[in-house]
This record gives sequence, C-alpha cells and structure tokens, in this order.
Amino acid sequence: MDSQGDPLTCRCTPGAADHAATRRGGRVVQRRGHRVVKRRSSIRRVLALVTVPGIAAACLVVPAAAQAASASVASLPSSFSFSGSGWGHGVGLSQSGARGQAQEGRTSTQILTHYFTGTQVKPVADAMDLRVNVQFDVASVRLRGEPLGSSGGRVEVNVAGRSYAFAGRSVVTLRNAGSSVQVVSASKVIASGNPVVVRWSGTRDSGATGSLPSVLNLVGPTGSIDSSGHRYRYGKVEVRSRVNGAGVRTLSAVNSVRLHDEYLLGIGEMPSSWPMAALQAQTIAARNYALVRYQAGIRPGCWCHVFDDTRDQVFVGYGKEAGASGSRWRQAVLRTAVSATTGQAVLYRGGVAQTFYSSSTGGRTQNSEDVWGSASPYLRSVDDHWSRDKRYNPSFAAWGPRARTQQQVAKAFALPDVVRLDLTSRNASGAVRTAKAWSSKGAYAVLSGATFSQRLALTSRWNFVTGTTDPMAAKAPVAVPTAYALTTGVVPGAVVVPAGATVSGLVLPASASKGKRVVIQKWINRQWKPAASITVATNGRYTYRAAPSSRGNYLFRVWKPSDNCTAKGCATRGAVSAPLRLDTAQRYVVGASAASKRVKKGSFATIQGKVTPTRANSRVLLQRFTGGAWKTLGSATVRTSGRFTYATRPSGTGGFVYRVWKPSDQCASGVCLLKAAVSSTVTVTVA
Repeated sequence: MDSQGDPLTCRCTPGAADHAATRRGGRVVQRRGHRVVKRRSSIRRVLALVTVPGIAAACLVVPAAAQAASASVASLPSSFSFSGSGWGHGVGLSQSGARGQAQEGRTSTQILTHYFTGTQVKPVADAMDLRVNVQFDVASVRLRGEPLGSSGGRVEVNVAGRSYAFAGRSVVTLRNAGSSVQVVSASKVIASGNPVVVRWSGTRDSGATGSLPSVLNLVGPTGSIDSSGHRYRYGKVEVRSRVNGAGVRTLSAVNSVRLHDEYLLGIGEMPSSWPMAALQAQTIAARNYALVRYQAGIRPGCWCHVFDDTRDQVFVGYGKEAGASGSRWRQAVLRTAVSATTGQAVLYRGGVAQTFYSSSTGGRTQNSEDVWGSASPYLRSVDDHWSRDKRYNPSFAAWGPRARTQQQVAKAFALPDVVRLDLTSRNASGAVRTAKAWSSKGAYAVLSGATFSQRLALTSRWNFVTGTTDPMAAKAPVAVPTAYALTTGVVPGAVVVPAGATVSGLVLPASASKGKRVVIQKWINRQWKPAASITVATNGRYTYRAAPSSRGNYLFRVWKPSDNCTAKGCATRGAVSAPLRLDTAQRYVVGASAASKRVKKGSFATIQGKVTPTRANSRVLLQRFTGGAWKTLGSATVRTSGRFTYATRPSGTGGFVYRVWKPSDQCASGVCLLKAAVSSTVTVTVA
C-alpha cells in the first residue's frame, strides 16, 4: 500500500496549474506538471539552500548591476545531495510506528485509535467472500493440487456444468481459445468454456475432491510451477476470458476466499516476527481496507474486489501462514475475530473507516488532503516519532545522502540548469509541500513535493538538502487552515431499480457547516455536473435520495464549497468527497413448483415455474440437493411468457429436493444488470 503520491497543484504564479493524478486502491500514482517563468525583477534574491559536495552555499542578495559579475564567479553545482526519513505515502497507520508502540506496551486498539483520529474499534460482520485477483491479463495459467500431508491434492475443474477430476500433483493448463477457456492436461484438450471454476481438496467448497488438506499451486505463463509462492489454501479459483483495454483476449484468475479469516491469513504486509499488538493492528487495518473494497462492489475488468499486490494489499496466500513465524500471524488474525462471523474493525461514527497504511513517516503522519486532495476527519496528521527510531525502523529512520547530478535535477524541473533550490514549503507532517528551483538566467519552476520526490527517485517526501537543518527533527506543531471534511455513504450499497437508495454523510466541523449547502454532483459525459443542492442539518449531516430510473452504474460525489472568503483567502476551505458508485441493478425473481409432488418410480418429475423480469431464450438451471451439495442436472429455456419447464427422471425412491437457479444476465466487465436468483426448494416424492 505504499506510495508517495500527492495531489498538490504545481504553481509558479497564482492560479497556474498543470497536474494529473491517478489513484488505484491503496497506491497512488502521480504525474505532476510544472511551469517555467522568466523573472522580470531588477533584483534577484538568491536563497542558497543547496549544499554542493565540498561547498557550503551562502545566502545572497544580488543587485541587478552585479548579476553579470555574480554569474561569472558562481559556478553551477555539479550535483545535489538529499537526505530524509520515512517511506510511503504516510496517511493513516505507520507500520514502524505500530511496531514501536507495541514494543512500548500499547494494545492494538490504542495503536489504531492513535493513527485514526476519533475512531473506535468494534466488531463488524466480515464473513462475506472476497474476490482476490491473483493473475491478471495473462495468456494462460498452470495449476497443480499439492497435498499438505502424505496424500490429497485432488483437483476438480468445473466447465459449463460438468466436472473433471485430476489426481494430486497433476499439472493442468488453462488457456485462451476464442472466447472460451480451454482445459488442457497431458497435451490433450479436456474441455472448454467460460468461466472455469477450480476446487481442491480440504477447502470448505471442495466439491468431490475430499477433505484431505491441500493447496492449489497456480502460476502464470512466465512463472515456474516449481518455485515458491503462488499457493492457495482456501476458497476456490475462477478463471475467465475477457477482452482487455488493448483489444486482446486474456485470462484473469480470482481466488474467492472468506474475508473473516481465509483472506487475512494470506496478507503479507508486515513481518510475522513483530510484536503481537502490531500484528493485530495490521490485521484490523487490513480487514477494514478489504471491507471498504467489498462494499464498493466488483471492479470492472478484473471481476475482483481487490488485487493481490500493492494496487491494494499484498496477498501471498498460504505462503504467509506457512512462512517464518507464520503461526504468530495466524494467532494475530484469530485474536481479532470476535465470533465466527464478526471481527474487530476501525469505525468512525459507526461506519467502517478506510484504514490506509504505509511503512513509515518522517516523524508525523500526513493529512489525507495533503496526499490525495480530499480531507477525511479521521485521516489527520499525528505524532509518529517511532518512525525516527532505528530500533523500530532500521531501514528508513534516516536515509541518505542521495546524490543527484545537475542534469537530473534540471531535467526534473524542466530548466536548462539549476543554481538553487528552496524546499522550505512544508505541510503539517513536515513533508515537502512544494519545491522551487531557479536557473542561472533567473527562470524558475515549482513542483509539488510528490512530483519532486518521484522525479528524483527520493525515498520519501520527508526530505531535505544534505547539510542543512533537518526540518522534521523535533518538529513543532504546524498551524493549518480550517478545512471541511466530508464522509459519504449509500444505503443500501447496491441499488435495486426502482427503489433507489439514500446517499448520506457528514460535513465537519458541524458548527461551521450547519445551515450551509452541499452540492450533489453526478458524473455525466465525462464531467461532474450538479444534480442537487442539499441543506446541511444542525448536526452536520445531509441526505439525498438517489433513484435512477434505469439499470446501470452511476457515480456521485458531494462538494462543500469554501466559506467566508475574501481576497486574502477563505476562512474554511471547501472539500470534495470520494466518488460513490451506485450499482443499479434488478434481481431476478424465480418461482418454481412441481407439476406433481408424488410420482411413480421410473416416471418423470416435472419442475415448472416463471422468471421475472422476463428475458426470453435465456436459460435456467435445475439443481438437485445430493451428497450435501447442490448439483446441476441441466437447463431449460425461458419462454416469452417468462415460464419454463424441466422434466427429470429420479433414480430410486424417496424424497428428491430440487431448486431452480437463474444466472445473471447482461453482464459486462464483471458487472451484471440482471442479477442471479434462486427459487425456493421443491420436493418430489418417488414411490
């Protein structure tokens, strides 16, 4: 989840800005522009804040008449040297800080409520299945079931309603074949379809593979199946073929696991040898992050809630549990479970907080708006002096010096050369807010702290020129302007047409926002357009009824304009919430009954019913409960009336239990506008 991104606008003159930012899950990728301005002043003020190896630069004020002489005397520095501390974006939990606090005796709850302002740690439901993308945009994958004991490892591959069994340690290849996924074993094509579902023995959804503990070894086309890693103990794997953004058909593999334990046991974000309270804090933060992603819905293109890498959280599967001190990590995960279906989570005013985390800071964490532009009431800058302690952060308590050539620095600022730098503009955490550079001819450029640090490949934004005073050392609190902070959410998370949903949230501080108005904006034709203006209640809350008239996906956000503005600025800065996606869909309703509840042995049993809304020529699947699981017997076509009929001949006598499943339809990029449904059970007695 580490990143050094920052949405700060680059400015050389008031209002001049050129920037672009992209945020993906837990990572932030920034591309920040610059502007070069030729100075017209007759006096050049030189703030020499650069230390050149072997040269201590002095502060100068140079009259215009002396410029030529000055230029002839002063030589361009051949290189620049930078030092600093911390690593990562610095918003929310500091992992090194958690380690230090745990070592000093604080509990996981104390650690989390320190880093997430105004929050509480309480149990929430977390037993849902989370879809984790473990292979993305690949031509093929190979898999092999491997026993964790002397026997086991059986694999079942389900394609188009049929199951194919493979013995332990058999290698199976799944590859693209037109619009389908082809199943290949021993150079022979076994089956093809889309998607392909893989189960293995010892999981809670093992199919017919048995209960012997096993792992699924799954690797992409360039990896070695015999190498370490890429082994999955829990859940099942779904492999789908799709056309990617480049127009190429590729495969994606998703491991569907229970968030409560199966997913968290595979999180590889913190060494398992660290203090138990730190491990528990990391577990809870990871649970929160996953819950927020789950609530956001399945992401288009990957059919997943999260990726298994730093686009979200690093998920290493069974490798975490089976690795060094893996039993301690397992213990930490289980200790944060309150019941079989609930686990501890960080809550802000009753809602699940988005608990970002990163490796370490320069002594204070970042305000969220200083990194991503949007203020959050619980992502505030707080003390993190533990990150400056080498006992807890041996690699990044202090880093540097890092030498950069004259050419590298000039290129970063798009100047012909650089004679001086100014890194004194800092945000509340002490990280560089803006970096300024001047050329030998008086032109200057300004970069955001994020862009400056990224272009020069510096470890973090908590940096300074080597040889000058470390601005993060024993840092005094920084006064920052008051800013609104917005929270927003939707109930329910997935909207069912035409019922709609209520978008609600909070504008802080409530004392300043009460009676003011927020603007509900909707994403239309690639731009945000106002949809409504809502008055904020005395407690700072607002509500908006969103009732889309048709199925689809809608994006909303909430904007609170700045208040009490004068020519000198605004007393309270405005804020914009994160975008909120409403997945407007309609769920099928399936009714089913038996034409006759009793039939003679050898006779057909007819299951009939109706699906609404009607989608003629689509298919329903008849399933029978047998062997402790639902098995698909076949399919029937839905007629224009919405009705269907399926005849099956039960073998044997006794009670036979059936149900009808209507799969989702009108699906694209992992989002379905007509959602799957299942009928109530139907029992037929055969005598």
